[in-house]
Amino acid sequence: MAARLGHVLGWGGNVVGGLLMLGGAILGLTDNSVTMTPFLHFVVPGAAIFLTGQVCRYVLAGGK
Repeated sequence: MAARLGHVLGWGGNVVGGLLMLGGAILGLTDNSVTMTPFLHFVVPGAAIFLTGQVCRYVLAGGK
């Protein structure tokens, strides 16, 4: 049961984190300003969510 939960949380983290990073990249490319705001507001939390999903998958699914 824990392995299945780990896989579900892992995939959820991958999807949400990936979409946030993709959104930040698109916003950063289309925004004409030279600020780091899209990176800080989208890519950093997206990477944190992605890595949290990977940790959940690794810990709960037994290191696979």
